[in-house]
Amino acid sequence: ICSVLAENGARRIYVVSRSYDTASRLTADLSCGCTDIITPLPPESFGQASDCDVVINASGVGMGASVGESPMPSEYFAPDKLYFDACYNPEKTQFLKFAEAVGGKTVNGLGMSIYQAAEQIRLWSGRTVTFEQLLRGNEEI
Repeated sequence: ICSVLAENGARRIYVVSRSYDTASRLTADLSCGCTDIITPLPPESFGQASDCDVVINASGVGMGASVGESPMPSEYFAPDKLYFDACYNPEKTQFLKFAEAVGGKTVNGLGMSIYQAAEQIRLWSGRTVTFEQLLRGNEEI
């Protein structure tokens, strides 16, 4: 996620993750050209999100047993940011609803999952399928 965002101009990315240690190792391994990739330590570090171009929810909070929850409190959302939630079910998580409420731009994880599925099909079977075929649930795949 961070690599693609950096390739498209994001310079400061805030990653919300369940584990600071895991997120830190991941972001340290990335060489995506970002000036900063920030991962939160304690909850009070959410204020750092205000200095970022993109805020990513990579925590899983907002789906499954945590539907209706957000990993980041509503007061830290701002209108001039892109908010990406790796979750895609529900389509609009509480994280994305908070972002929309302040006029932020939002993207859920469905597109990412579909592109990953297309690549997995190609790697495992050698067959090329399109995003559109997967999105439609084309039975000929």
